[in-house]
Amino acid sequence: MKNCYHTTKMGFLPNILKNGLQPTYGKNSFLTADPIANKISYSVEIQGAVRTFEVFNRFYNAVKDGRIIEESFRKDLSPEDFNKHQESVKSIQESSCFKEWIKDNIYLCFDGNCITKKNEDKPEDAYTTETILPEHLKVCVIRKKNEDTIYSYSMIDIYSFFYAKTPELEEGLCTWRFRDTINKFKNDEYYLDYIELIKFCELCPELLNNNSKSISMDKIRNICAEVEPSSKHTIKDIFNIWRNNTNTKEK
Repeated sequence: MKNCYHTTKMGFLPNILKNGLQPTYGKNSFLTADPIANKISYSVEIQGAVRTFEVFNRFYNAVKDGRIIEESFRKDLSPEDFNKHQESVKSIQESSCFKEWIKDNIYLCFDGNCITKKNEDKPEDAYTTETILPEHLKVCVIRKKNEDTIYSYSMIDIYSFFYAKTPELEEGLCTWRFRDTINKFKNDEYYLDYIELIKFCELCPELLNNNSKSISMDKIRNICAEVEPSSKHTIKDIFNIWRNNTNTKEK
């Protein structure tokens, strides 16, 4: 299995549950120079997921600092796609900090072997032009050992968990910014798990009613506690899969 990660917002889950991940030019297609506009961007294994988080942070800082403005948008964008860029930039400008801006983002996980038309030259910027069906998607969550309860599903916590458990990864700006969260996950009290997207949405009817903002983290924890852990995925196992895949490519 090749663990791949796609970043999205909680509010998009109803549409993803219905149609899967579809190649499109979305709000997260930040200023890409890639001629392939309609695609699904994703990251490959832990290394890619961590780098993607850092890319989000760099883009956020660039907008906040005024280094990205409308004049720098791609000139071939349709009016609809141009508006998506405007909405993304506006959401950053109106936010108080990076943590607030990205708080509703989560990681969806899927097996990269379920797609064939793909480009994975850069683990943090891989993409495919194929639709990824809902049944292939899972929501990444962190559970507490012994209780097996859901601790978090947020992109920030998943990033921090990845980094805490894999010291081989290079440090970035976010490792300093979220140092306290990273240190918290360095103990063995937590482990990574995945909940099937269909099951996750079935347990959260607010998602299906496009009312994700009304769901608190505590409510998600209580609801998802009803889902039996699929298995206790250790970060060592996941990292070894990534490392083996990398070594195979280098041979």
